[in-house]
Amino acid sequence: MKNCLLYCIVLTLFFSLTGNPAQARERAGVKFEESISIEGTELTLNGLALRSERVLFMNFNIYAAGLYVLNKTQDAEAILASDTPRHLVTHFLHSRVSRKELTDAWKESFTRHNYQGEKVDQFIAFHSEEMKRGEKMIFTYIPGKGTTVTMKGKVCGTIPGKDFADALFSIYIGNNAGLPRIRDGLLGR
Repeated sequence: MKNCLLYCIVLTLFFSLTGNPAQARERAGVKFEESISIEGTELTLNGLALRSERVLFMNFNIYAAGLYVLNKTQDAEAILASDTPRHLVTHFLHSRVSRKELTDAWKESFTRHNYQGEKVDQFIAFHSEEMKRGEKMIFTYIPGKGTTVTMKGKVCGTIPGKDFADALFSIYIGNNAGLPRIRDGLLGR
């Protein structure tokens, strides 16, 4: 019995000190796996970010986000220049974000990045419902295929072209990103 207890203590210490490479990282209580597989390609968690809003004297967490890329880097231009898979997960933490709030934010963001047209209209049309706490919005770019938008576990559709993927991901990590703290977090800075 004494040997079994000692063995358990040693194993516990070993795993707590060495860590488990398969462990997830966490942001605001949301766990993000260190790596994921997208269509047979292994992507690595590049960084995590927390989107929050301050109202009067209170902060409200809106979502936690994780960016997955082929090669981990703090260089947004390198991510956007490469024609490799990218995967962005936003896990909503706020009790409710209305459809109007979502679509207005997207329209403003695409306008700030001088990207308009049919692809943006298609993307906006995917946002037909509000997002609530615990729900996810996921954007996955696959070269030659396009950007697949998944909301609440349902695939909304795929928008073709690297140009759209670059515009969408630039909203989060580009030099003209509206929220520098989000950009820096997703870039692992």
